[in-house]
Amino acid sequence: MGIRVEKNWISMGQRIAKHHMQSGVKLYHQRRHQQAIARWQVALRRLTNAEDRFTTLGYMAQAYCDAGNYQQMLRYALQQTELANTQQDEFMKSEAFLNLAKAYERLGDFGKAIGYGRASLQHPSIDPGTPGHAHLGSPILVALSQLGFSQFQASLEAFEKAMCVANQYSDKLLELQVCIGLGVLFTLLRDFSKAILFLRNALAILEGVAINDVHAKYRSVVLYHLSVVLRRNGSLIDARTICDEALRLAQETGNRSVYARCLCSIANICRDLGESEAKETLTVGQEYTLSVL
Repeated sequence: MGIRVEKNWISMGQRIAKHHMQSGVKLYHQRRHQQAIARWQVALRRLTNAEDRFTTLGYMAQAYCDAGNYQQMLRYALQQTELANTQQDEFMKSEAFLNLAKAYERLGDFGKAIGYGRASLQHPSIDPGTPGHAHLGSPILVALSQLGFSQFQASLEAFEKAMCVANQYSDKLLELQVCIGLGVLFTLLRDFSKAILFLRNALAILEGVAINDVHAKYRSVVLYHLSVVLRRNGSLIDARTICDEALRLAQETGNRSVYARCLCSIANICRDLGESEAKETLTVGQEYTLSVL
């Protein structure tokens, strides 16, 4: 009887922990990000099932990625990797390496990002039919990391491969990310017409995204990059209007990285317009950017 009670107690404890994990997801979609993270932290202290712990660590990594806190993202991705190695689970390794690649790409360590992105592809993914799984995410990270190295031709080829994967699996989210990446690539190459074309295509894809927080997150990113292109192309008024919206969305979604970039973009636009607020906005933007890094 005593053993049975103990088992039931453990089972109840795990059910409560899993409830915290699932309620954190609901809170996150409601943009109550800090409350969601708090729930996941409670869940991690109680969960004993390896798969549930791995999933929760992934939620934490993504939450900090969205918030622009890439050091914390790296911390949880490393914990995922440690758990995957302990379990000797090839599927977990694929996802963990993908999150490591994301973190290193955001932190500007492009060599490690490419290495882990390719390592992710060497392991089987959890579900080849699920949009957003590791084998879909890795090609885009390799492309972005090569872009960080200014390897434009290699980056373009990697984006093309990623687009083929997106089409193969009908993954609109990956297609969206490829369009954003190509927009950035052609902006750097000063082919503004192509950059605008891909970024507007990204906005069109976003119209089919029904999840509000995902829609707002990616819309802020696309609009920021579009404001940069329009400014460089001389469309300053349109650039300012678009960047203002990107700034608002970044603030609503808690994306500190995009918010900081928007502040700097607005300052550049104001400077080009000759507005007096440019110096003050640029100073604020630089200070905020340094606080994010």
